[in-house]
Amino acid sequence: MSFIFVLNHLRDVPLIAILYKTSPWPFKVILSNFKAIDEYQWPKKRKYIDSYFNDVQIESIKNIFGDDLVNCTSLYDFKKITNDTELCISRGREFFVLKQFAKKNIAISSDRCYLSRILDILPIYNDSIKIIFDSEVWINKKICEYIEMTSGSYPNLMYDYDYLETHKDKFEFVDVLGEINNLFLSKIGKDSIKENFNIDKNKKIAFLSLRSADPEITLYKNSDAFFNVTLKMIKEFKKNNYTILSRRRLGTQDIIIRNSSPEISRFQEIKQYIDLELNGYGEFPGDLWRAMCISDVLLLPDISSIADIEAVLCKCPIYMPLNECDKNRVNFVINKLSPRFQDLMRKNLIFSDIENFPNIDYFNRMDNFSKFWYNTNIKKFWEIVYNFLEEK
Repeated sequence: MSFIFVLNHLRDVPLIAILYKTSPWPFKVILSNFKAIDEYQWPKKRKYIDSYFNDVQIESIKNIFGDDLVNCTSLYDFKKITNDTELCISRGREFFVLKQFAKKNIAISSDRCYLSRILDILPIYNDSIKIIFDSEVWINKKICEYIEMTSGSYPNLMYDYDYLETHKDKFEFVDVLGEINNLFLSKIGKDSIKENFNIDKNKKIAFLSLRSADPEITLYKNSDAFFNVTLKMIKEFKKNNYTILSRRRLGTQDIIIRNSSPEISRFQEIKQYIDLELNGYGEFPGDLWRAMCISDVLLLPDISSIADIEAVLCKCPIYMPLNECDKNRVNFVINKLSPRFQDLMRKNLIFSDIENFPNIDYFNRMDNFSKFWYNTNIKKFWEIVYNFLEEK
C-alpha cells in the first residue's frame, strides 16, 4: 500500500513534516518540482504547477525527510511514481491541475486555500476526496460569506452554501499545524532555542517579518513608504533594547517575483539593525517557528498571514505600526483580508503602541481566538484518514 505527501511550496514544509513525523504509516514525500499546465484545460483560467525548489533548499528539506524525499523534476517522473497510489495528501493544487492519480485524496485546504478550484473538482472526484478545514468556522456563511466560492475554472459560476451542504460528507474539520507548538517546540524549550541561536535568555526579542504585502492589500502608497515605516519601527524597538530577529521569503519564485520589493532591493540598508536573520528550512521545527516561539513580539510592518497563523499558534503578541498608515487605506485593506485576519483586528489582538504592551488579558483573548479558528488535534486527523481508507 503506497501513501504519499505532495509538497510544492516551501511554506508547507512544516505542515507536511508534522504529518510525516506523526503518521502511523510509512509515507513518501514527493516534491512536484516541475512545470505543468492543467490537464483539464479549464475554460476560465488555466492553472499550473511550477518549479519552486532550488538545490540548496532541496538538500535542506532532505534533512527532515531523508530517503523518503523524492524530487520529481518532470511530469513524467511524477506520474511514474504516483500512478495508482493508494492515498495522496496535499494542499490540493495537484488535484485540479493533474487528473486523478491516487485512489483516495485529501486536500488540506485549512483556511479555504484553493477552495474555489477544489469545489470545481468535487463532481469529478466523487467519493475519492476529502477536504480538511482548520475548524467548522470556515464553512460558516455569516463569518466567511462567499470568500473563495467563485469558480476559478468556469466563467460566471458562483457556488452557494447549498452546494457545500450537498457535499458536506467530503468536509472534515481539524487543524494539524498547531501541533508544531504542542508536540515539538514545547519539548525543545525556549531556553534551548535561545542557546542554539546564541541569544541571551534574558534578552527581549522582537521578530521582524520583513515582507511588503501584495499591491492590492498593502497598507502603503508605495515601496518607499513601506521601507521608511519599517526602518522607523525597527529603530524604536532597538532603542528599547530588543534583539531583532528577521525572516524573509527567499524561495526561487519569491526572489523572481519580488525582486524590486524593499525586502530584497533595499535589505542592505536595514541589515545593520538586524541581529540575526533566519530563513532556513533545514531542520524541524524550522527557524521561523523557533524564532516565533521565543519572541516577545512580532513586528509586522504590512499585512501577512504570519500574524494569524504562526504568531497566533505560538501565542506571540503582534505589533503593527498602524498609526503610521493612512486610516482610509487601512479600512479599505481590512475588508479585503481573510475573515480570520479581520477577526484578529476586530478583537484588538494587534497593538500599535510600544508603550502599551499586551497584558494577561491579551494572552487569554489570544488563546480563545486560537481555539476558535484552530481545532488542533493530530489524533483526530489520523482517525479521519483511517476511516476514509476503510470506506469502500
